[in-house]
Amino acid sequence: MKKIDKFLVAMALMIIAIPLSKVAWRVYCEIKPLNTDHLSGKLLYSDPRANGETLLPDADHLIVDLKDMTRTPVKLVWENAIFFGSSSKILVLNCSEGGCVELVDANAGSCETVYEFNDETSYNDLSYMKITYVDENHFSIGREFEKTIILVDIDTKECTLVAEDVYPEHSWYNGEIIYYSREGEIFSLNIETGEEKYICGGLCPDVSADGKRLAYSSGDLCVRDLETDEVWRYGHRSYDFCISPDGEYVALLEEWRGFGIKKCQTLRVWGYKERSTYKVEPIFSGLWDMDWVE
Repeated sequence: MKKIDKFLVAMALMIIAIPLSKVAWRVYCEIKPLNTDHLSGKLLYSDPRANGETLLPDADHLIVDLKDMTRTPVKLVWENAIFFGSSSKILVLNCSEGGCVELVDANAGSCETVYEFNDETSYNDLSYMKITYVDENHFSIGREFEKTIILVDIDTKECTLVAEDVYPEHSWYNGEIIYYSREGEIFSLNIETGEEKYICGGLCPDVSADGKRLAYSSGDLCVRDLETDEVWRYGHRSYDFCISPDGEYVALLEEWRGFGIKKCQTLRVWGYKERSTYKVEPIFSGLWDMDWVE
């Protein structure tokens, strides 16, 4: 067979294989649509954008009530925002002028600065940090370039070093056990006893509120039962996700590219036990920093 013939055959096989692989992935992940009757709580995520233009001219985040899918626009100014224990309180990482962390109380209509970085903290450093809710009096900050996680007391402003040589993404259970990753491996640390425990290989751990399930990235998106070590795999990679408080679902961003269009994202809720998904936001860009609270 001539070289040109071999090339044409290879191209034809690629053209056939790509759609087939997408179909196979859909068959695996979407055997059936997710029954949203069982969903509860609220999702917080950044303003979706279409063609580079905001869909929310007077806001920059959305809160979606998963019970009835109603959307409430929220203006928080900065991208890195999480619920602070309830849907009425939101913790925001402000990246301007050295940076600070602010606590927004929607019910009281207040915004309080709860932590300030030093003047040498760059915007680049701030943009790679991760803030995480611990309990009603504490939050934590993961720093990409320093590879540290610190615990912050809101009342006293006291900071405690929790972990070193770790990635910034981390998650807490019951204010006592923190999950983080180091060199591609996930660990838990009991801050009361100092005991560190290896969990599995992976990145970006997110533990459910009851401490029984762990969502993480390991080649693709996974959920692990921390009592039985049973693992469910999504079949597609995602680094932007959060597990539901009851540990039964995962909200995630799929990133993909189409012909002639830029990178796009789809926000889904994955019922990993049922192998089913539900589209919350289809075909947008600019989504990130999701959080889920009851």
